[in-house]
Amino acid sequence: MRGESAFAVAFMGINDPTPAIRRDSTARAPRPTGCREFASDDFPVFHWQHDARPRYLYATMQTIQVRPSRNPRWQKQGGWEVYEADGVSPVYCGPNAHEDALSYARQRASYAPTEIRILDADWSVVEAILPEPVRGLV
Repeated sequence: MRGESAFAVAFMGINDPTPAIRRDSTARAPRPTGCREFASDDFPVFHWQHDARPRYLYATMQTIQVRPSRNPRWQKQGGWEVYEADGVSPVYCGPNAHEDALSYARQRASYAPTEIRILDADWSVVEAILPEPVRGLV
């Protein structure tokens, strides 16, 4: 039985090395000596897929809302909240709450292109403060 399996393996050519096949299914054979073709023809060719579209045409703009709080706890104290995202909305209370909230929003807007929207009690947009154009170094 051992002899038969060894014969079958040798007969089927399993131990014979196969020629190297490139990705485009062409076999590479060694060049004959004295060939006048360039040696670089034997090197594999890598095709780089380049996407010519730019990834970011412009910076994404954030939006910060300065609005009266709808939470009854903060409404009693005249609270204004600065809403940036879920879980990021500090509340300012007191006589200068609106100015403090707007100051905080302007400070946060200085880090990235950000639009500040000031809302009224019905949460309708009263004013929109657009970002200032970026100035280059002088």
